[in-house]
Amino acid sequence: MGHVFISYQHNDFDFAQVLIHNLEKADFETWIDDHLQGGEDWRVEIDLAIKSAFVLVVIMSPDAKLSEYVAYEWSFALGSSVKVIPVMLKQVTLHARLETLHCLDFTNLRNRPWDKLIDAIKGASYEYEANTLHVPQNTPLYIKQAVIALDSPRSGDRESAVSILAETKHPIAHQALKRALQHPLSDVRSRSAEALGQMKDVSAVSALIDALKDTEGRVRSRSAEALGQMKDVSAVPALIDALKDTEGSVRREAAESLGEIGDTTAVPALIDALKDTEAYVRSSIASALSVMKDIQTLPIFVGLLQDKEHFIRIHAINALCELRDRSTIPALIESTKDPDLMVSRNAITTLGVMKDMQALPSLIGFLREIVELEIAREASKTQKRSKRFDPFKYEPNLHKRSNIIEAIENFGEIAIPHLEEVLQHSNESDAFRKQIESILNSIKKV
Repeated sequence: MGHVFISYQHNDFDFAQVLIHNLEKADFETWIDDHLQGGEDWRVEIDLAIKSAFVLVVIMSPDAKLSEYVAYEWSFALGSSVKVIPVMLKQVTLHARLETLHCLDFTNLRNRPWDKLIDAIKGASYEYEANTLHVPQNTPLYIKQAVIALDSPRSGDRESAVSILAETKHPIAHQALKRALQHPLSDVRSRSAEALGQMKDVSAVSALIDALKDTEGRVRSRSAEALGQMKDVSAVPALIDALKDTEGSVRREAAESLGEIGDTTAVPALIDALKDTEAYVRSSIASALSVMKDIQTLPIFVGLLQDKEHFIRIHAINALCELRDRSTIPALIESTKDPDLMVSRNAITTLGVMKDMQALPSLIGFLREIVELEIAREASKTQKRSKRFDPFKYEPNLHKRSNIIEAIENFGEIAIPHLEEVLQHSNESDAFRKQIESILNSIKKV
């Protein structure tokens, strides 16, 4: 448990000592500024002592009201969500903010409500969060300063503080980042989640799962991403829930993280999530499913070959390549005619990788078509008009040429007679002919 911070003006030091005596008798640890050692940065120490307290007792008197230090301490405590209990030692009008708090009257020397004060402090201790960060006195000063800088009004200072804590292996720094997932400022929460992910600190998994319910979408997104970097299967149920988040960026990160973890229990939820209205989310879902190599996704990916988004069709082709099921060959052959060049090239490459004989005639057919286009192109150079040459058809096929050649080469000796037939119909001067000859020589050497 934390300590009780005693805020007082030095003219009230005697009562502060009596207060400390009574609190320590009740088994409470106290902190007062006479703990400071010579040469220490007292501002840093006081800020840290307040943040580490579960309650601040401020001794109020006319002198205390005029003290800038006392005013700073109780206001800093309130700003840091530390409970404040005002104790009226000498009659004085309280600051408007303190008036809203329950003040205990200690002005009557013979009838001071010590029991009420002890009960109030006990109540504060019960409310104290279990994960409150305690920073030991021997913690390096730069870490203490970074912890305090998390509350800086300047965004740059807060960002630097997270970076400093992330770069050190000190356990207090790691605890501070986990604690910062509950910071009142959303930029601190999101940066801390990102840092914990990069550190792959698996002790933060539980805290990051809780952060998936944060009110800010960016925090939820960074937390989902961090869980994927840690690859801890205990996060799978929470990430599945995050597939239904109201923000697309969170759904995307949740899908990608499920793919990183690779637990196939998430497959049904990912398949269901393919109904998402956002194309970029569906793309991430398709990508996640592709790395899981689960046979139940086979018809799903065949269906996605018809998706309106070209990058989802590419993910589907890549997934079918991983699954290597020959029943998908006809669908992949059809995808070689896709109007999107990247899709058709990926389909051709996949057919070459799968090396199924169903695909060879189609690949050879593409090769013949390119040879015919090359012949027509050569003829068009000597004729002003050529009915056979279509430049709009030639250009995309030119880009596919290397994919087709590599795909056919994968079939090995089986492809030799087909390649020799194509070679017979090509021009002697055709540069493409040399590529075909090179493939044949390569296969025959093997």
